[in-house]
Amino acid sequence: MRRRVLYLIAVAALAVAVSRAAPAESRPPRRPAPVVVQTSRRGFDWADAAIGAAAAAGLAVAAAGVLFLKGDRNAE
Repeated sequence: MRRRVLYLIAVAALAVAVSRAAPAESRPPRRPAPVVVQTSRRGFDWADAAIGAAAAAGLAVAAAGVLFLKGDRNAE
């Protein structure tokens, strides 16, 4: 008896889902809206280059510090 009730619930849920779904022919194809990007400046951006150079220098200093500290422990 319980199996039949679960079966009927599953069939009813499937029937509702199928009835709400539109056929593929009636739905218009979904196309994403085009993204337009406008830039105001042209050429090389020195501020961005300075930020990148500072980040690279910071990573180099951090790596050197790690190597220095690790090398100091292995000396003993």
